[in-house]
Amino acid sequence: MKRIYPILILLTVAMIVAVTAWRSNKQKRLAPKDTSMTFAQRMDNIYASVGKSGVFQQRLLCKDFLTVYENPKPYQSDAISFLAGNDTCSENKYTAILSMGRLEVEDYAGFVDTCYALFQANKITEHQLKIACYYSMTNYSTSAEDYDNKNVIRVLTKIKNDRSISSNFRESIERDLSGKNRKHSFLGYLKSKIFG
Repeated sequence: MKRIYPILILLTVAMIVAVTAWRSNKQKRLAPKDTSMTFAQRMDNIYASVGKSGVFQQRLLCKDFLTVYENPKPYQSDAISFLAGNDTCSENKYTAILSMGRLEVEDYAGFVDTCYALFQANKITEHQLKIACYYSMTNYSTSAEDYDNKNVIRVLTKIKNDRSISSNFRESIERDLSGKNRKHSFLGYLKSKIFG
């Protein structure tokens, strides 16, 4: 048991440093949009670089993905238009959703709400909607961490009440809204240990 405490302290310090670095990097994420190519061209370049791989880490090695991922706000409307397109391949839709992972929680809630509307219009699949709801760089559930945010609650409640959504997905959202998923996420665990 005594060996675990130094590891927990090290992990806690590492998380604090990571969050501090992320917040200080916020100004970089507010940089102007790179207009050297369209969003669709950028998604095609990413697909050409990583192929059909479902591995997120491979996208992180792609400059075009990082351009959007590190500064998603200026690209949000492009991503939504791209997802709404009829001629967009499924893999590129996943990449577009993943590229929005660093939006601030309010913007991300709006993005998920729009993804839900796209799901209702049969523009994205339930699985793609699920990726939008649960995707995060650090592999913890975005909605589980932010379950107490009023906009996240509003969007997730709307999705949870839709009977066309699978029961497993709705049950997972219910656990998010109750806070039960939070205690199962690593970051949620650290937050509960550090901040009570």
